[in-house]
Amino acid sequence: MHSDAVDEPVGFEEYTVSSGVGSGTEHALYADRQGSVIWVTEPATGQVVAGYEYDGYGQLTQTAGTLSQPYGYTGREYDAESGLYHYRARAYDPAAGVFVQSDPIEFAGQQLNLYSYVKNNPIRWADPAGLESAPYATAAAGAISQNAVSAISSGLLFGAVWNIYHALATSDLALPSIAKSEPSDDSEDREEECLKILLAAEATAALLRRACYAYAKTKAAQQNCYRMFNMRMEQIMKEYNQCRGLDE
Repeated sequence: MHSDAVDEPVGFEEYTVSSGVGSGTEHALYADRQGSVIWVTEPATGQVVAGYEYDGYGQLTQTAGTLSQPYGYTGREYDAESGLYHYRARAYDPAAGVFVQSDPIEFAGQQLNLYSYVKNNPIRWADPAGLESAPYATAAAGAISQNAVSAISSGLLFGAVWNIYHALATSDLALPSIAKSEPSDDSEDREEECLKILLAAEATAALLRRACYAYAKTKAAQQNCYRMFNMRMEQIMKEYNQCRGLDE
């Protein structure tokens, strides 16, 4: 199951050949700012059944759980047999950090190296079509415009969404919060550590936004999600400034 955004899988159903579609176990997917799937949960209980970590170019560096599912780096399908991700027009090798075919649109893709992946800068750029790099803000514009009213934070804590939030917050896979972290006293390291904590907190809010997208079906619930998301982001920025020593 996908949202209306590009490469945003939000869930899937695990079933055996004998059970058939509609009678299996449902799972929810959660992603980081790159759209890479990092957690899989059971919506009914919030239990985290799988977790993934990637390096900058998408190679898996750590996994938790044994669940097999197809979605990974930047939300694309991973072919375990070949070790490649399929980006529509081309296949991508995360171990090498390059596409395995040249760009079909050649130099119109604005790269001199026709095999290069997102200008060798996967933190800033995305290429969902396998044709041309675009800033994440541009690549995600569809998701932002279509999903803005269903943005989520820890303010929407009911039913399955609360179960998911609680499980993620207490799981060994959970991202750190700014308030609970102790940054270094070394000024050279403090700024970098605070930024990492900020990104982790924002990622947690983004994960819960996806939960809201899947479960908030009424306009009133969506409006509440949006209101609480704004409140949570204000708190995150306040904690970030405290971490940096700008708001003692």
